[in-house]
Amino acid sequence: MRQRSDEGDIMFHRDGTLQKTLAAQMRYQQEFIELNDQLEEQLDIHPDRRRGFMARILSSILPERVQAWLPESTLRILRERSDIIELLEEKQRMNLNNQGKAIENIANVAVEGRQLLVELEVDIRQAEDERWDARRLHDYLCEMAQQIANPLGTAGLGIEVPEILSEILDHEFAMFSPEEMEEERQALLKLLRETIELQRGYMKMLGTQVAANSQAYRAALTQYFSYTTVGRPTQALRESARIMTETNKAMYVAREAIIATVRRSIEATCIMLEAIQRVPDYAIASPEMQAFIAEQNTKLQNKLAELKRAKAQGALPPGVPEGTLVIDVPATPVVAESVARQ
Repeated sequence: MRQRSDEGDIMFHRDGTLQKTLAAQMRYQQEFIELNDQLEEQLDIHPDRRRGFMARILSSILPERVQAWLPESTLRILRERSDIIELLEEKQRMNLNNQGKAIENIANVAVEGRQLLVELEVDIRQAEDERWDARRLHDYLCEMAQQIANPLGTAGLGIEVPEILSEILDHEFAMFSPEEMEEERQALLKLLRETIELQRGYMKMLGTQVAANSQAYRAALTQYFSYTTVGRPTQALRESARIMTETNKAMYVAREAIIATVRRSIEATCIMLEAIQRVPDYAIASPEMQAFIAEQNTKLQNKLAELKRAKAQGALPPGVPEGTLVIDVPATPVVAESVARQ
């Protein structure tokens, strides 16, 4: 059998320079994948776990032959591989949204804190002007703590003062001397004043924090804007390079593939024509076949003649009707035994 080597017949495989170039292109295809993975690892950016879970489900359902026809974006999901360019855009966008919510939250807290500060200042001036006693100041602290902790009045939130505790406090305050009551009153007023000063300082700090967060948000926003303007073109640039490395080999192999295919087709046709040349040697309508048929006919006629002679001589076995062809077959032991039993 003739040994054939497609690689030996195709000039593409004998072009060493071209082979080195294409090998380098194949390395770059792999480097695109490795670069994507390295950036994910170094930046500690990983795809969503839910996406990975869905990818494993789809991979188990779709056969590989079906997956081969899917778009590249879908294949990346099935392979649990994310595009680092898309992933960075997603992470920056999520970070911006989270920063915006954080700024909104701290700004709302600052506004509420300023309102509380104004309310406390008004209440303390009223307490000093009306000379609230220690018991009333104590009740005021409980009410304000409840209001601050549970501004919407939701059941189960804030503090709860049992009725029995209120009676105990009434009893304790009733036991204080006027001097002790005044000391308690002054102590509670001092606590309220210090709380106001603390609140005022804290509001300043919150304002500074809001300004700092705003700076960070603006910096992230400008970076995100710049990234989005070049991110998609960068994807297009990379995909163009990747696809070109895949199609370049086809450009070089195309002509050689046509040559090799035509050569094999013509060789197969020539072999078929060689076989056709032997057809007359095996033709059915030939003198040899005519002689064969005549020979077989002669054998049949001779047998009929023997039958006719045997009939004329009365040599047919008893019970065999005339015209029956009798063939003498030697009896085997099994046949002889069967005939004897009959």
